Amino acid sequence: MGNFLIVLFSGLFLFSCAKQDGSRGIASDSIATELAVLSDGDFSIVEIQPNDGSAPADSGGQNFQEKYSLLTDLKWSNGVISWYYNPQGQPIIYTTTQLVDILKAAAQKWSAVCGVTFQYMGPTSSVPNFTGRNGVSAVGWENISYSGYAQFWTYNNAIVETDIKLDPDIQSVHLSRIVTHEFGHSLGIGHNDLNTQLMFATVYATELQSEDVAACQAKYGPPKSSTPTVLVCTAGATQTCAVSNGAGRKTCSSDGMSWGVCQATSCNSGYTLQNGTCRRDKRTR
Repeated sequence: MGNFLIVLFSGLFLFSCAKQDGSRGIASDSIATELAVLSDGDFSIVEIQPNDGSAPADSGGQNFQEKYSLLTDLKWSNGVISWYYNPQGQPIIYTTTQLVDILKAAAQKWSAVCGVTFQYMGPTSSVPNFTGRNGVSAVGWENISYSGYAQFWTYNNAIVETDIKLDPDIQSVHLSRIVTHEFGHSLGIGHNDLNTQLMFATVYATELQSEDVAACQAKYGPPKSSTPTVLVCTAGATQTCAVSNGAGRKTCSSDGMSWGVCQATSCNSGYTLQNGTCRRDKRTR
């Protein structure tokens, strides 16, 4: 599997913990701080630590760089990520429903290949906030220097919250791949050094690749569903897809980086297959 590089912030800084989360055993505001630990391009990690000088139970004396340089074992403890969507500032060319569907589809790509579940909880007024956690994992919009940016908070080596910001100027053709990439970071997956992988720092691939899948399965195991709905795009591979008034198949490109257009292979009653599409039969009187 390709390696990825993590670099320390030029200056580590402290700020107050935004909200107590007793269900996860996280310390209250008065006795906990958030320490910005590591950043790598379009994602960063924040560790929640007690203010009383004690370290989280699993620190094992490791310094920050040792603990997080490979993101080893860093994951959601139950493999379930509950997230909300804030439509404020979203691109005007989409409806909220369309964007939520795009986000759900991107999340499902990960659920189809490894043991994670993304639960969409509905809309929220909570804005993705990188200066302090608030107990809500939100996806939203802001003019930023990246097409997308993810940050997550950890406690005792478990991810407990994540926020994702998307730039409203992102081109439509890139939106799905960027969202899938950022959801990958929210799972605790860093950058891969192969430009053919979707988790490469600059996103070229449009679908999850073999090492993306391997990275997720190393943390969360195989998919919970026995019948994944998303296949890894490898050169020449095909998978079924839906077309208007029939069924079809699509083929992965020769470079293994994107799926082609869905071509009809069979049509419903009353329709005839013509040049990869299903056309209504002409009615005779």
